[in-house]
Amino acid sequence: MLKYFIILFFCYKIKLIFFKAKAEALKKLIVLMLNGEKFPSLLMIIIRYVMPSQDHAIKKLLLIFWEVVPKHTGDGKLLQEMILVCDAYR
Repeated sequence: MLKYFIILFFCYKIKLIFFKAKAEALKKLIVLMLNGEKFPSLLMIIIRYVMPSQDHAIKKLLLIFWEVVPKHTGDGKLLQEMILVCDAYR
């Protein structure tokens, strides 16, 4: 139940238009993921609301986030969301 509220918190912060709130939420999300938490439902929200950002600090945080986030499914296949990420960076 607590994880559900954490996901709602990150969704709210990321959907805000303020760059500082997005950066703060992304930092906390990176730390939680480095500590072993998994948030697969937030991946599309990050792609939709954070990737189009033009803020330099958010872009740097996104590069760190892409290093931390799991890129493969349990059976070794590449996630469909990662294909979107690669296409967006090209």
